[in-house]
Amino acid sequence: MNKPQYKVRQAKLKDVMYFYDAVCSILNTKQDLLEFQINFKVKLKAKDFILLVAELDNKLVVGCIVAQKRNTLTNPVFSIEIQELYITPKYRKLKAADFLYNAIESFSLEQKIHKLIVNCNINSTLTQNFYTKRGHKIAKKQYSKEIY
Repeated sequence: MNKPQYKVRQAKLKDVMYFYDAVCSILNTKQDLLEFQINFKVKLKAKDFILLVAELDNKLVVGCIVAQKRNTLTNPVFSIEIQELYITPKYRKLKAADFLYNAIESFSLEQKIHKLIVNCNINSTLTQNFYTKRGHKIAKKQYSKEIY
């Protein structure tokens, strides 16, 4: 396979199933589709969310990224948090993740936001290596607990 030429664009409502499949793959579980579609529409309209897709010339979507513009009371300077970055398995070794990551980094700079944050699983060496190679450093530990 030749090196693909990717294009990045804002996600559209028609991309919902790609995002749905990506999230289900990441979580290794199925989500309620109707609930997911409603949540997706809300995120598409929200000014603080950035949903991008990478596609080929033939409009085949090969990756997506979900990020959120954030600030806090203790840190009023905006940052962008990458929440999900998913690439179709066939394109993972064909630089699609690099392309999407560079797009969100460029978007951040255009918005004059100079800090990118990402959370990744502690046991995901592949993900940790991906972000470490791009200059990310461990900033803090995060604890979580499921409540039922």
